[in-house]
Amino acid sequence: MNSRRWLVALMAALIAACSQPATKSAPSSDLPDSATAEPGKADTGADRTGPERIAIGFYTAYLKLPAGGVPSADGRARLRPYISPALEQLLINAAAAEVRHDAATNGQEPPLLEGDPFTSLFEGATEFGEPDCTEGSGSKASCKVALTHADPEGGTAKWTDTLDLVELEAVWRINDIEYGGVGDFGHHGRLTELLKAVIADAPS
Repeated sequence: MNSRRWLVALMAALIAACSQPATKSAPSSDLPDSATAEPGKADTGADRTGPERIAIGFYTAYLKLPAGGVPSADGRARLRPYISPALEQLLINAAAAEVRHDAATNGQEPPLLEGDPFTSLFEGATEFGEPDCTEGSGSKASCKVALTHADPEGGTAKWTDTLDLVELEAVWRINDIEYGGVGDFGHHGRLTELLKAVIADAPS
């Protein structure tokens, strides 16, 4: 008898358990985006304009170049994603001019272009600040960039150069650099003017 009562009680407990609704975890697709986003992985470039991103990319690549002179083919390759085809062609022509000059002088004279061509200061920049960019009409933009040269032996120079950008097939590229000037010994004018002077001074 006791065995029958025990069996009846067990069956009743099993029936009661089966009658309870099953709990379900919410599928991942039902969760809000904020619940599935990985912390610290926000797109930090999403709030920047196209010209700002190009300016930052350009100076980041520039700081990795060897100091001074017309950049080599490897240097131009580093800058290619940020400069216009017209500016790259000027750099190529200036590099060829330096080769002709070196051959004509048997390497006995200094290069036609000494110092850093991409900034106002002969020694170049060691740091750059946040670009201040303005988009104009006709697919043009400009970015003012504060630059710094920190001398290892002490002393700091600060100045501002301006990048001129053009939009080519929906992509911004640097087309020229306007030198802000650092005293009497720095570059003045524009990068394209400097490169054209190098090309003109070389033997044909």
